[in-house]
Amino acid sequence: MALALFPEDANGISEDDETLIDDCHEFMDTDDNFLGVGITWPWNIDSGIEDVFDLYNETCDASNIYDVSWSEIQTEINADRPFILSTGEWDMSGWPWEWEWYSGHSQTGVGYEWDTSDPDHKMVWVHTTWDNPRTAVIAYGNWDDSCMTKVEVD
Repeated sequence: MALALFPEDANGISEDDETLIDDCHEFMDTDDNFLGVGITWPWNIDSGIEDVFDLYNETCDASNIYDVSWSEIQTEINADRPFILSTGEWDMSGWPWEWEWYSGHSQTGVGYEWDTSDPDHKMVWVHTTWDNPRTAVIAYGNWDDSCMTKVEVD
C-alpha cells in the first residue's frame, strides 16, 4: 500500500517506508485474519489509508470502487493518480505461468496500455511488492473480481 502513497519509491523501499508499511499493515488489519497468511482484505484498505494519514496528521479521502471498469482505470491514470488494484483469482489460461504470482493480490495501478485496433488488448501496469523489478503488467478483466482504492489527498 505504501507504493500507492509513494509510487516514486517503486524501485527501493527506505527505512522510513518500512515504518509506513508497518502502519498500513496495522490499520488495514493485515495478518489479523482467520487464515493468518498476510491477507489484506480490500474493504479494509480505504479506511486503513485514512487512519494512516490521520496518524501522520494529514487528511485524505480514500474510497473503494468494486468491479473496476476500464474507463475508471483510464480516468485515474490520465489524472496522474495511482490507485490500489485488488484482484481476485485470475483466469490463467493462455497466459505465461509467471503471471500467476499476481493473482489474488493488491498492487498499485500506475499506467495502462490499450491497442485501439484490438479492443481486447487492455493492459494495466502495476507496481507490486511480490517481484523485482517491481513493475508488472496485468491483462484488464482477467480476474473474477476487483476493487480499486482511490486516494485523494486534501
